Amino acid sequence: MRKKKILSSLYIILILSICYTPSIQLINSKNNTDFQELKINQTAPIVDDDYVQIPYLPADLDTIFWADNLTMQKYRLNEVGNGSAMWNLRPWGGCYVGSHYEGTDKWYLSPERYFTVNTPAAGRLADYQVRNGTKTTYNGSNLIADVCVAIDIGQKCAIRIDHLDILESLHNEFQQNNAYRFTKDQFLGFPHDWGTAGGTQGIDFYYYINYRSVFPLPAFPEDYQQRIIDYYSAIYEKTKLAGTYPESKMYYNLDKHIPGTLWGVWLYDTGSIDACIIPTDQDASEGYFLTLLSRDFTTAETFHKNPINVTQDLPASVVGLFCDGISSGCSDYDIKGWSLIDLVDGLEGGGILNLRTFTTGELGFNHTLYAKFSLDEPNLDNHMDDILYIEYFDTLLEAQGDFTENKLTYRRFQHEYYPWQHIIMRNIILVVVSGFIIIAAIITTITIVVIKRKKKKTQQ
Repeated sequence: MRKKKILSSLYIILILSICYTPSIQLINSKNNTDFQELKINQTAPIVDDDYVQIPYLPADLDTIFWADNLTMQKYRLNEVGNGSAMWNLRPWGGCYVGSHYEGTDKWYLSPERYFTVNTPAAGRLADYQVRNGTKTTYNGSNLIADVCVAIDIGQKCAIRIDHLDILESLHNEFQQNNAYRFTKDQFLGFPHDWGTAGGTQGIDFYYYINYRSVFPLPAFPEDYQQRIIDYYSAIYEKTKLAGTYPESKMYYNLDKHIPGTLWGVWLYDTGSIDACIIPTDQDASEGYFLTLLSRDFTTAETFHKNPINVTQDLPASVVGLFCDGISSGCSDYDIKGWSLIDLVDGLEGGGILNLRTFTTGELGFNHTLYAKFSLDEPNLDNHMDDILYIEYFDTLLEAQGDFTENKLTYRRFQHEYYPWQHIIMRNIILVVVSGFIIIAAIITTITIVVIKRKKKKTQQ
């Protein structure tokens, strides 16, 4: 009887082991920087059914668009029409951020005013990182400055709010409970005030589906979507008037690569600025990301003026835009910043570019230089394997010579990767479960064989 019970137990364990499929949710990690920097290529469209609907943004929409102050609302719209960056809401692609990855990755909610930030839905803490950590106060609230919080709202969906001054009480709670549960409409804090990428007072808003940062608009009810579109349409009309915005639509696909050409987003690989590259802080490293945006990817009705001289039309010779970052501090590398690109010689797979800067970077405004470039045997079947060589020269004559020891090597930026914690946890679980199944199967088999042999001996 005892042997039968043991055998039955082993069979039950085996069946349960085979049937058990581990479920990996968003990782509870206070320092999961990979989660916070996900940039994933949306190769297939996300359908509305994939979204967990949220009723509204984490900030009041009318406040974001200054509906309570029509004079300021009009002023900010006119400033957009004059070519300034006073977008109350701007998608990442809509402001051509050269030091970041291109594409529809997040929305800047940047009215440059204080506003309350609340959770639009209930959920649990998925990720938390303190960027600054300074204690501050505003409107009677004790705050921790400049944090990022991600909230799992269910069915592999999450929202992320960045550059937030969060309530100190919540910050303290997160230190003790990394599975903290948020309630709907819970007050979190205020936008950080230090001149973020989204404005003096503003937050970054992301919507994730299965670790992919996706276009947020379908997550909202239709009437709320229409309100966003109506507000944004007023901005878009002003961008047409300005004519200096390469990207202005609410949605752009992440993929800026054109196989067999220099166009795309490139990641620094090796070269003369190795000492300046900080792998753990990509955005802060000069030359780490190189954005070469084809003119074909720009919006013609909002990018038709010469940003160097806005009284002139954009020259027909301009084939694209260049940007290599906005940070400083590398003595071996001068930041070019945003620049117009003319193809001087060669083809898009190799040749010489004329770069004319239109921002006040380290080289100054309207500075001309030349870039010699070459693609190393571009692979049209798998263009993500492409390698780009590039070197900068002051004169065309120098650029017509050979590459020197200052040549830089870049690889196409891979948009798709998952948090390392997710991969490690998944592999550990799979190995443990697989090993358990194998061990259970071996033990069961041995037990059956032993029992059969004993039965035979007994019968003999």
